Amino acid sequence: DAGVQIIMLDDVSTDGSRAIAESLCKAYPKHLKLIYHNVNQGLSAARNTLLEAAEGAHIWFVDSDDYLLPGAISGLRTILEKHNPDLILCDYRRNHFAKRRSFYGPTRQISTDIGQLVTGVFKSRKMYSWIKISRLSMWDDGLRFPVGRIFEDIATTPWLLLRARSYYYVPSPWIFYR
Repeated sequence: DAGVQIIMLDDVSTDGSRAIAESLCKAYPKHLKLIYHNVNQGLSAARNTLLEAAEGAHIWFVDSDDYLLPGAISGLRTILEKHNPDLILCDYRRNHFAKRRSFYGPTRQISTDIGQLVTGVFKSRKMYSWIKISRLSMWDDGLRFPVGRIFEDIATTPWLLLRARSYYYVPSPWIFYR
């Protein structure tokens, strides 16, 4: 899709996914980029490396075992063109029947009430990075994921929320979580 860059990071995988990623990059060289770690460093370090490599205005961390649902990119594009918020929140699915809500607050509208943003995310208890699309500049002054820690989203999401000047919540699942 025009205007979308996909950066994949091989964190020294052992399952053959690097070969798959390399073949995808050959097939779609304008849209895909593959970067590597020489030593496995874990999810936090991978996300930090991706932050350094990102070139676009916004960033969305999609984990390797999850996938985007149909309409996610076009929905994102529409919101960015109409409202251009600092942060976009979306829902997700864990199975084909039930969607999971990621936020309690205003839907389908631009908002600048950051107190409501923080309260709505904490109420949902969904700190996950993969259901938040953020302006890349919100990470500029050194906000990074703590390397070597699990639940790294919990350490970064509150700070990310506080950096937003505007947000938009889409009450539709854009990610299938596996």
